[in-house]
Order: sequence, then structure tokens, then C-alpha cells
Amino acid sequence: LCLYFWKKGDMRFKFKLMKPVPRVCGRAMTLGASSGITQLVACVMQVVMNNSLVHYGNLSEVTGDVALSAMGIVMKIVMILGSFCIGIGVGSQPILGFNYGAGKYDRIRSAYGKAVVSATVSISIGWLICQTMPHMILRLFGSGNAQFTQFAVKCMRIYLGGVFCSGFQIVSTNYFQATGQPLKASILSMMRQLILLIPLLLILPLFFGLDGILYAGPVADVGSAVIVACFIVPEMKKLNGLVREETRTTATGTLT
Repeated sequence: LCLYFWKKGDMRFKFKLMKPVPRVCGRAMTLGASSGITQLVACVMQVVMNNSLVHYGNLSEVTGDVALSAMGIVMKIVMILGSFCIGIGVGSQPILGFNYGAGKYDRIRSAYGKAVVSATVSISIGWLICQTMPHMILRLFGSGNAQFTQFAVKCMRIYLGGVFCSGFQIVSTNYFQATGQPLKASILSMMRQLILLIPLLLILPLFFGLDGILYAGPVADVGSAVIVACFIVPEMKKLNGLVREETRTTATGTLT
């Protein structure tokens, strides 16, 4: 807004420019669909998880209230750890998108690799802390009886067992979104929660009871990472080919 209203600026605010352009709006909605789907699926997943925790918690010695409270703490930790990866992924999007449009494929490869490493390292540090010092983390959220503490520690260690894979998945989803591949981005954004986690939350407890809910987390994390790899490996091979072609073109131009 400062640029628009600054008298010395080159840009001027005009109401006629605020008219929606269907083609531009449609493109924006398509590229942003994966982010919207992620938020919607997260709500559905939370409803399914809460109902499962209450039901199977009451069938065990833990009770539904304890199970729900413990998982509530764990989900807050998941949000905190995931926010680092989301920040790195979203921050890499302008860099990836700009260089994709400019045809700078070597920069895309470099930026994506650094984003994946940064996200994986940051969430792995959080994962390691949760695995080695769960009691310290729980004290940040208050105190409870021995039964609550015991189940919360178990819940944290098991459910977060595969969370270190999330950085790779989140950054890869943002990569496809930034490079104009909304279908792949939408599929990957639904992969963990809708396609894997929700069915696992409904199926595993039938065989393992309350523990099945806990094991649904790491199974979904590792499974989604494997599927994301199936998407990203061919993409990286394609990108490497474009980098080699770009290098040959640059070398030819230099010799000429």
C-alpha cells in the first residue's frame, strides 16, 4: 500500500485494476488448492481422532478423558514442530517459483535441496528431544497423575516416532505448488492425513485397541514419505536433465 500511495512511486492505485480476471483468479485458486485441502483435511482428521480416542480410551484402563488430554498435548507439539517445516517450505516457494519462471534450474535444485535439509534437521532435533526428554516437555503443559504422565509419555514417543519424515513431505509439496504442478501438490497434501492417517485411525484400533491410534501416526508419516519420494525422484531426474541442458547451452554460448 505504501508503494501505491507514495507520490514518488511508479505504481498508482486504480479501482479499475481491482476488477477480477477469471483466468488469473482460476489459476490462483488452482495453485492454492493444496493449502486449502490441507486445512480442511486436518479438521476432519482431528474429529476422527478425538472420537476414536474417547471410544477406545473408555474401553481401556486409560479412560477416554486421559487419552484425549494426552493426545491434545502431543498434537500441539506436532503443530509446533510442523510450523518450522511449513515456514521453510513456504519461504522457499518464491525462490523456486521465480527461478522456475526464469529457467534457472540449477538454482531450483539447490534451493529445494537446502530447504529439505533445513526442514529435516529442524524437525529431527525436535523429534530427538521428544524421544529422549518427554517428561521435560510434558512439564511445560502442566502436571498430572501417574496414569496420565505414563500414557502421555508413551503417546509422545510412539505417535511422534516418524515425524522426522514430515520435513521432506512438506517441502516437496511446496515445491510442486511453486513450480506450477497443482495436481501433484494437492495429491501430496492429502496423502498423510486423508489417504493414510484417517483410514489407519479407523482400522488399526480394531486390532490393537488404543495403541492402534498411536501407531497410526508413524505409519502414516513413513508411508507418506515413501509415496512423496515416488513423486519427487522422477522430478529430480527431469530437473537434472534440464540443468545439464542449461549447462550445455551456456557453454555453447560462451564458446560462440
